[in-house]
Amino acid sequence: GSGAARKRAPAGAKSKQPTREQIFKEKLNQLQILVKHIIQSQDLVARTDMQLEATKLKVQAFENDPHMAAKAQGVVANVETMLTSMRAKLEDLTSQLPPGTRFDRQGNVGFSSPDAAAALLQW
Repeated sequence: GSGAARKRAPAGAKSKQPTREQIFKEKLNQLQILVKHIIQSQDLVARTDMQLEATKLKVQAFENDPHMAAKAQGVVANVETMLTSMRAKLEDLTSQLPPGTRFDRQGNVGFSSPDAAAALLQW
């Protein structure tokens, strides 16, 4: 039986195939990083949206001061452009989520079904 033991060693020394569980953990880890980016992006969009609304109110407040109104209007245009680009990035990040992925504000990831969880292995 010592011959069999010797044959097994080199095979193990090469790279062992990761188990389904290891692959799943790795993918889940990647998914959690993506979710964290999505949440940060959502927060950024929300904050920028609020900033935009505040700036729009300033534009109205400067009705009697054309120079300041124009300045505020320029800021509104810049923020709207930024917001469009942020929303596109958020859309792109969200589209990378495997179907059936769920997550909460804390970044905890779950799946809508066992099939959705299993699909993560192919993600």
